[in-house]
Amino acid sequence: MTDYYVDSAGSDTSTYDTWAKAANSIATVDSLAVAGDRIFVASSHSETSTGILTFANTHANPVLIISADKTSGEPPTTYTRGASIDSAASARLVGSFQAYGIDFTNDWLDMTQSLRSLKYFYDCTVQGKRIWFTNIDCSHVIFDSCTVKVTETSAQWGFLVGSGVVEFLNCDIQGTGTTPKLFKIITIDEFHNVKMTGCDLSDWDVIFTGSSSPNLVRCHIANCQMKSGWAWSDATTAEWGRELIAESCAVGTPDATQLGLTEHQTMFGKITSVTSEYRTGGADDGVQVNEHSWKMDSSVNEAVLETYLALKSQWNVRWVAGGSSITLTWYVASGGTLNDDDFWIEYFYPDTAATSSARHKYATTRADPLATPVALTTDSASTWSGSGVGTKQKISATFTPDIAGPVKFRACLAKPATTVYFDPYVDVV
Repeated sequence: MTDYYVDSAGSDTSTYDTWAKAANSIATVDSLAVAGDRIFVASSHSETSTGILTFANTHANPVLIISADKTSGEPPTTYTRGASIDSAASARLVGSFQAYGIDFTNDWLDMTQSLRSLKYFYDCTVQGKRIWFTNIDCSHVIFDSCTVKVTETSAQWGFLVGSGVVEFLNCDIQGTGTTPKLFKIITIDEFHNVKMTGCDLSDWDVIFTGSSSPNLVRCHIANCQMKSGWAWSDATTAEWGRELIAESCAVGTPDATQLGLTEHQTMFGKITSVTSEYRTGGADDGVQVNEHSWKMDSSVNEAVLETYLALKSQWNVRWVAGGSSITLTWYVASGGTLNDDDFWIEYFYPDTAATSSARHKYATTRADPLATPVALTTDSASTWSGSGVGTKQKISATFTPDIAGPVKFRACLAKPATTVYFDPYVDVV
């Protein structure tokens, strides 16, 4: 392992292995560093860099780039964020590395041509009009506890993503454009996956996703702070393999209660958490003014929902005891009668059968494909509040788990152009 030093006040003397000999630009040492090497950048360092920074593409043992207090020795012992790399036009980052406490400022931050690489940013500020992750074949880019600033004002762009994974953990993602602020995630290749977990997205009125390629695109937002009244705009969820999920997100003030599901969009339709329609005694997080339900709006396209395809909710879990017969009951309300081929439940329950594939047995309440559809059981006991909940029905399943464990279940809606309200709480008797 070799240590390199970067400091705008250094003498810029090869071999750049002390603070006194420090390179004046990170571009001087990027190609010198090999797997496992460290580049220490003085926290007071500031440079304007252009062109390409190329690091060894060894994701199992990446180069470390660390902002540090240069007065704390060689190697330094005090991490201090603040080293600045500014590119007035554009910068390209190639290879695998981990960056700690570095501020990257540029019009265009480009991470192209990084085959199977890993880029990890921690406690960094990344600022630019657009941030590109194009052609990052099978690569992974992670922003952890970073501030990300999108400075484009004319048309709010965020990220262009190629075939790989881009992940944001505990980040503050800011915009500088005029209201409404439109945060764009544009994909230009297949097999992309964007994840945002624990991020502050409250600066944005609209989250827009789009693509020039036809399939296998997934954007997952979880436990994030959203702006009150935010919307998710996507013209491509009608394509095969597309999925948009906003899960357990707080909306409005930071102390707003996080429901288990916020929004889920696929080519089959959309599911949102609502508190305006609910079943008395149903799913309740204990903080909202009343219970909640999952509003399921299926696609108008009957061909999309034909056969066994359906709008399917996220999996939910309920723990059950083992050794005796139990009955699970799910509740649904809508504006008209649903049959067992319109709406059904898929579930797994614990079992100790000899084969590993059967330890969690799969079952469904959907009718056999050759059977005549039958209306779901009328639910005359429940009280629902809200509009569009006049027809109340329920689904029950009885089985005997021979051990205690979790039952996983999800609701499935296959009737086109239909809105139903599903209570994600399940009764167990």
